[in-house]
Amino acid sequence: TEEDPMTIRRAGFYRRLGFCLNHFPYQQPPLKSGDEWKDLMVMSYGTEIEEEKFRAYQKEIYKTVYGVVSSNL
Repeated sequence: TEEDPMTIRRAGFYRRLGFCLNHFPYQQPPLKSGDEWKDLMVMSYGTEIEEEKFRAYQKEIYKTVYGVVSSNL
């Protein structure tokens, strides 16, 4: 969660490197059968990105990396 101390430290590390937190939900598909979807925070370098633009990236990531095709995106 965002309140987890380690998560706060990690986000701070990336902010110091010039990344920005994007405030929209994202879930990573399971990496193996039986695992659950994971809530993640999306950071981008230099500036926040629009959620609509990211959703196009997300669709491609889901398809190419995870083999997930969803009409819900």
